[in-house]
Amino acid sequence: MAEVDENQLAALRARTDRLLTALNVADDQKMAEWLQQRLGLLAQRDTAMLHRLLHDIEKKLAE
Repeated sequence: MAEVDENQLAALRARTDRLLTALNVADDQKMAEWLQQRLGLLAQRDTAMLHRLLHDIEKKLAE
């Protein structure tokens, strides 16, 4: 398993926080904590794919 770049992981965590806020679910502390913990377990390829998915979601929300 390829090691995840810490900067990429930090950016992913920030993006997920912004998305949770945009979706009005940031107050679901249990889900937010679970998500932040699980992001650290992703492989490099998974992290890159999640960045692409979040980009698509952010783009769709901005329409």
